[in-house]
Parts: sequence; C-alpha cells; structure tokens
Amino acid sequence: MADVCKWSKCSMLLQLELDKELKRVKEEAAKKAEEVLMLQQALRHQKRRAEKRKVQMEKMRTQMASCAICWNPFSDELKAVSARCGHLCCLQCSQHIVDRAAIETNRLRALERQKPNRHRVYVRKVKAQCPMCRGLWSHLKKVHIRERNCE
Repeated sequence: MADVCKWSKCSMLLQLELDKELKRVKEEAAKKAEEVLMLQQALRHQKRRAEKRKVQMEKMRTQMASCAICWNPFSDELKAVSARCGHLCCLQCSQHIVDRAAIETNRLRALERQKPNRHRVYVRKVKAQCPMCRGLWSHLKKVHIRERNCE
C-alpha cells in the first residue's frame, strides 16, 4: 500500500509538472502567434506604402512627361531642359526664358545710357528666373526623355 501511495504522489507530481510545461508551451505559442500577427500587419503596411509610392511615382512620371510651362508632351523631337531647381521645360520655353532675361538686361542698359553721368546706375546682367519657383535659371542640362505610350 505504501508503494501505491508513493506512485500516486509521483504521478500527481508528474502530472503537475506536465501541466506547468503545457501551460508554458501554450504561452510561448500565444506569444509567437502575436509576433507572427504583428509581422503580418507590418508586412501589409509596408506593401500598402510601397503601392502608394508606386502610384505617386507613376503620377509624377506622367506629370514630368510634359513641359511645365506649355504642357506639351515631351517626345524625341521635343527635348526637355532641367534647371538647378529641378523643373523641366521644353527647349522652346527655355529659350524664351533666357531671351526674356537678355531683353530685360538690354532695356536696363538703355535706361542707364539715358541718365546723366552723376546718376549713372551700373546694370549687371539680369539672370533668367524659373517661372515656377523664381529660382535662378542656371545649370541647364538637356534631359533625354523617351516617348511613352500612355494607356
């Protein structure tokens, strides 16, 4: 009888140990499930952000595919010109911007010549300004834009 009591106590202790181990395993599984759920949510969030960025880039690319001044689309015949500020325009509009600055410089020099020497104003060359942001229209760089098929 004493052996039976020892065995029953032993089995109860083993059962308690097994219950504790099972509880610990379930808690770990629940934590892992939470981590997996959080990773899935983070992955979905990153995927949505990537899709939004893709849509924004596509929208920006379609906007950049036309001149910011005359809205003519760029093609192989109509090249783009990029200024320091990053705005794009076609060669014709760029030439008008540069010509306008030269005309303004000539007009100011003519006014300078009309004034007497004591009131002389020394005119420096007027620099062209970007019509979009009024920044200096310098460092012009030709950009080759391939014709895109709009769908």
